[in-house]
Amino acid sequence: MRTSVTLALAVCVFLSSGAGLSIDDYFIDLSVPDAGENDCGNMGCGSARASDHAPIPEAKLTVRLDWIERTTYSVGEDVMCQIRLTNVGEQPIAIPWGRDSQIAVPCCPSSRYWGLRGKKLNAFFGLRFRAAPDAFADVVLGGLYGAAEDSSTYQILLSGQTALIRFSGPLQEDQLGRIMAGGKRLELPREFTVTAFYHLNDSSLPNDYKTIESREPTRLIICDRPHDPK
Repeated sequence: MRTSVTLALAVCVFLSSGAGLSIDDYFIDLSVPDAGENDCGNMGCGSARASDHAPIPEAKLTVRLDWIERTTYSVGEDVMCQIRLTNVGEQPIAIPWGRDSQIAVPCCPSSRYWGLRGKKLNAFFGLRFRAAPDAFADVVLGGLYGAAEDSSTYQILLSGQTALIRFSGPLQEDQLGRIMAGGKRLELPREFTVTAFYHLNDSSLPNDYKTIESREPTRLIICDRPHDPK
């Protein structure tokens, strides 16, 4: 209860300040390493959770794939891209904005986030590769983390405001291998229809928010891992 009140108060303070009176984009570049992140090691992006006895909440957010660095990649290469989140509802929305996974799960007392308790916000995002309408795989390429007790780890999006997230990560063969079409694994090279996805988790809710997918797809050609010269 205390952390929920803290976050609600943060929203009120933000709305009463001059910074909340105009529509401004937030921007974070996760493709550039931060020397201060992951001080106890990377705990990963987390995973979806579900309760059969509670409804799946839907965040009033849209996600758009702004751009992808290239149109052709080989397995194992880093994919760089940028997504745009927009608050399309009437109420402010808190989104995680911290790079360090220790915000979500501090692993040791030496972590500067060790004392944080209560409500946490986590998000993971990336690209959805689709070979057919019912054959797709989500490739997680980034994550952000927030705690209600630390206002530096989240942003408040007002109605109509946007947040830009640039990120990069390796395209792993086993991730694409989850796609099955007609009972057979897909062979590379192959052209995929690609969209962006954003998955948000609020620890105070019994279920994660419904995964958000961008509407306008693009196409990527994925090739086999390059052969090393002998």
